[in-house]
Amino acid sequence: MTAPNEKQNTANANPKICFSYIRFSSGQQAKGNSTDRQLDIAPQVARDKGWELNNNLSIADLGLSAFKKANLGPKGKLGAVLTGVQSGKIPKGSVMIVEALDRLTRIFVALSSAEISIPIWMTSNLYLRGQSAG
Repeated sequence: MTAPNEKQNTANANPKICFSYIRFSSGQQAKGNSTDRQLDIAPQVARDKGWELNNNLSIADLGLSAFKKANLGPKGKLGAVLTGVQSGKIPKGSVMIVEALDRLTRIFVALSSAEISIPIWMTSNLYLRGQSAG
């Protein structure tokens, strides 16, 4: 489901840059389809929205608990998104694609204020700088 005015024109000379964030909590989940399921989402969303997927910006916190904030600790990579936006490595206005809000937990508020958009695939919501655009 696409919100009004959210689909980018694929002829646009400067499409939004997007990247994915995938995470699961345990080694047990690594044995299932969690990684493949989450990897399939970003190309689909990018194609549907006319965005440019930059896999070099994509990050994964595999086997790190968001509940325990392990994805924000020394082994986690999610915090690097904020640093990337601040340094210019991740362009302002970029879109981080995640499967569900529970992949982010409390970092969501900080990321949404970092001038990137976050579409939540499972709910078809797009969060723009702290606002749900539906």
